[in-house]
Amino acid sequence: MVICAEVFAAKLKEEDIKFAVQELPNDRVCISIPFNGIMTNVFFDADDDGSRPAFRTMLEHCPDDRVADLLVVCNAMNNEYRWLKFCIDSDNDIMLEDDAIVTPENAGSECVELIYRTASIVKDVKPTFMRAIYG
Repeated sequence: MVICAEVFAAKLKEEDIKFAVQELPNDRVCISIPFNGIMTNVFFDADDDGSRPAFRTMLEHCPDDRVADLLVVCNAMNNEYRWLKFCIDSDNDIMLEDDAIVTPENAGSECVELIYRTASIVKDVKPTFMRAIYG
């Protein structure tokens, strides 16, 4: 497994946080962490020893007829929250994205911190997105 992913997985075990590890093609690793029904996937690439993990959280699917309204909400959230990028991907999923640069020495604590921040922000913004989708 990619060294930074190993360090992160060890820290998750130490913190007693549930997670799953999936080996992906091209020596990539995905560590998935569920929080309150929302899954955050953290991707590590062996090419850079996992030093640039990509955090991806799918918040909700965006109905075709709500894309314009939800882009406005994403923009507002991008102005309010500096730790995550809010966007709608090509599948019309509302995504929360974060990227980091870590080392094997700090990958565990840094990635766990980013997971907690993501979970906290999801808790804050989910009601706003649900109102925008469902009225």
